[in-house]
Amino acid sequence: MVVKLSKKTYYEKVVTLIMKNILVILLLITCIYSVNAQDSLNININKRQFNYGDTIVLDYDFKYENKLSATSTLNLWIEDVNTHSIWKYRYPLMNGSLSHSLIVGQDLPQGSYALNFMVQKYIFGFYGHVVNYNNKTQGLNFMMLGKKKGVFMDIIMPNDDGDFITPRMIFEDTARFIFSSIGDKYRNLYIDAITPLDSTVNSSIRQTILINIGDSTTSNNKYKFEQGTFGDNFTLNEAVVKSVKKKQIEKFDDAYTTRAFRSPLAKIIDGIESDEIAKSFDVLNFLRFRIAGLKIQQQDPSLGDAIYITLRDFPVDLYIDEAKIDNASQLYINPSDVAMIKVFGPLDGGPVSNPRNISSASIAIYSKRGEYQDTERKYNFLVKGYTPSVIIWNK
Repeated sequence: MVVKLSKKTYYEKVVTLIMKNILVILLLITCIYSVNAQDSLNININKRQFNYGDTIVLDYDFKYENKLSATSTLNLWIEDVNTHSIWKYRYPLMNGSLSHSLIVGQDLPQGSYALNFMVQKYIFGFYGHVVNYNNKTQGLNFMMLGKKKGVFMDIIMPNDDGDFITPRMIFEDTARFIFSSIGDKYRNLYIDAITPLDSTVNSSIRQTILINIGDSTTSNNKYKFEQGTFGDNFTLNEAVVKSVKKKQIEKFDDAYTTRAFRSPLAKIIDGIESDEIAKSFDVLNFLRFRIAGLKIQQQDPSLGDAIYITLRDFPVDLYIDEAKIDNASQLYINPSDVAMIKVFGPLDGGPVSNPRNISSASIAIYSKRGEYQDTERKYNFLVKGYTPSVIIWNK
């Protein structure tokens, strides 16, 4: 039986069919656009076979959908496919671009290595929680002692629960983060570091490139990146000294003093077994009365709050945890947290800003850390930053 449709019914069915087709096409276009709009990472490596002393050059082009991802973090986790040794590096992705190099060290075993790449869509920030927070406080003084770029200072106001985050920042190698309460910097401030940049890397972008070192040409096509085997910490573990033959201050000196700050002529003031520093009002006043010939003077107030230090009329360079401080007024440290002070006269060696200039003295202040740190207070952290753009990749 044949059913004859009226013109009106016929046109209605045609229009309905056309609308359905249009909706299907629009849906397909939306899906295609969504796929194309997703973030993507393009990695360019100069070659796949390397010898000792060769340079691995990596260039990145990160296409991001959200403008908030313009400053992100690129994680490079390297694994020896045979021995499963691990190296972890991270770099700042600025506006989606990055270029860096690794020089193949002489002590790396020959074989295959997996370069694993992941992108975190945020830049470094120190998240903290003040355990014993008093919301009547005026805030926290924050000082970052960069290993290469000196001192950064700011004021932070935690929320009512004591949570805070420092400004976003980029720094290479390591830095020490020190916090103190404004107006009451000697109170028992205890801070927990939370939500670290590298505690858990959640990334939708993961890529792996296999390379070979030395004469090896083997490849492991079955390699699979397992993130769970790459554990790491945000704050670095402090060295633990186990020797029992030396004094506490000697053990501390051995563990935390680098070559540039070692000299048999340096005068060492003990802050571990002696409470002389801890009982002082502040460190600068302690030094003024303890070191003969030391003068601490404030410059013309109209020029700022700069403090000028001299030792027997020679200018003094001031360091805290071996990071140079340009202005002594930036020295925020509880005397109870000072483990050691080293004083270098103008001819006593030690860190000299200009190797040709021996006509300056130095004072290096070291904070307590590791086994020497007070368990009732915690506001001094050694933090891992970003990897330099050119490094030697060693065993």
